[in-house]
Amino acid sequence: MEVKGKVVIVTGASSGIGEATAREFAKEGAKVVLAARRVDRLESLAKEIVAMGGGAEALVVQADLSKLEDIQSLITKTLEKYGRIDVLVNNAGFGRLDWLENLDPVKDIQSQFDVNVLGVIQTTRQALPIMIKQRSGHVINMCSMAGLVATRTYTI
Repeated sequence: MEVKGKVVIVTGASSGIGEATAREFAKEGAKVVLAARRVDRLESLAKEIVAMGGGAEALVVQADLSKLEDIQSLITKTLEKYGRIDVLVNNAGFGRLDWLENLDPVKDIQSQFDVNVLGVIQTTRQALPIMIKQRSGHVINMCSMAGLVATRTYTI
């Protein structure tokens, strides 16, 4: 797929794989929508992307994917700016490093489920009608190796 000029939403773009993914799409000339909770890190990445030149663009949208209203706002702001969504990269997620019995049932367990599972489902659910209407689009779901390889005290 030709990436130049495509609108790509990357969740979890403030660090790690999400940040690297956004940077790579931008290098190919995509219009990258950077979504995460840490807006200061997104703004720094957006400046870097714009400085690359080559038609790369960046839109910063602060979003907590455990909140449906933030997900809806992400989709709305993307459509207001670019009018379409070509690629959704579901990358946001986190884990905790402790024994299960030590984890807080809401802060650690429920919030992980809200972001890592429901966030992916709800973000895809919001983007899908746009892609269907466009008759094109791609959804990329990222996961941690921790989902495949058991590590003591690490939850996903």
